[in-house]
Amino acid sequence: MSRLARTGALLGTGVALTAALSGVAHAAPAPKMKADCYVLVFTAKNYKGSARCIVSSTKKLTGKWNDSISSVSIDKACTVTLYQNPSYKGKSTAWKRTKPAPGNGYWNVPDLKKYKVGDNKTSSIKRVCAFST
Repeated sequence: MSRLARTGALLGTGVALTAALSGVAHAAPAPKMKADCYVLVFTAKNYKGSARCIVSSTKKLTGKWNDSISSVSIDKACTVTLYQNPSYKGKSTAWKRTKPAPGNGYWNVPDLKKYKVGDNKTSSIKRVCAFST
């Protein structure tokens, strides 16, 4: 095979690979957190829909927030548990603090369907941060 033919074959492979990769789904970009918000919840997956900053533990979510959380972003300086029922009961999913101070990383969860608490099933949230807010 001539050098030109080998180059063409390699380029063809690269084009095919590029074409194949162009159809790959990409994860949603993580939301930008406000300086004083350490837990941000969303009513739709991939950080879409309405957003609410959780500033303290919430024993019972009310209104449109009860059973409507689909994605979350949590500062790693906080321990946060989402519960399916009010008063911190029922199935739950927890993210435990791994950083000593805020702003050093986040758990970004684009779809709660993959977690024990489930999508659109959160009724209470326990939030404990390692710093005063």
